Amino acid sequence: MSLTCGVPQGSILGPLLFNLYMLLLGQIIKNNSVNYHSYADDTQVYLALSPNDYTPLESLCGCIEQINNWMSHNFPQLNADKTEVIVFGKKKDRRRITTALETKGLKAKDTVKNLGVFIDSELTFNSHMKAITKSAFYHLKNIAKLRDLMSKQGLEKLVHAFIQ
Repeated sequence: MSLTCGVPQGSILGPLLFNLYMLLLGQIIKNNSVNYHSYADDTQVYLALSPNDYTPLESLCGCIEQINNWMSHNFPQLNADKTEVIVFGKKKDRRRITTALETKGLKAKDTVKNLGVFIDSELTFNSHMKAITKSAFYHLKNIAKLRDLMSKQGLEKLVHAFIQ
């Protein structure tokens, strides 16, 4: 089976070629007066709103539409399941902005995952701490299953390595 587009994963030039290919995406975002950050194949777009001025939301919606159009013509796919919106600010302001977003077809979430970190709209990091705790208990439970197979010293080293 031959490739018609893309680069082999793990190739030396893969990241450079991908970044060159995606340069136009950055230009589309900038042309819509929206800010962005990219890391590998993950891009976050963001903007700041002044109280009671929701006109930048038009730029955001136009930007997302142009990104989707560009991607549909240039092979990468915009993953709708991974496209998330989160609003930060005072609770009453967030509600107003969320309502304005919904009128434009965008649904805001209270918590999103960004590069492995769960971020909530109140910036408390409770969701992230809950996820880390759940994962830690899962792994500690699995280590506990090794109790009968390892020495106490070996288990202590394993637990210390896990925690560090």
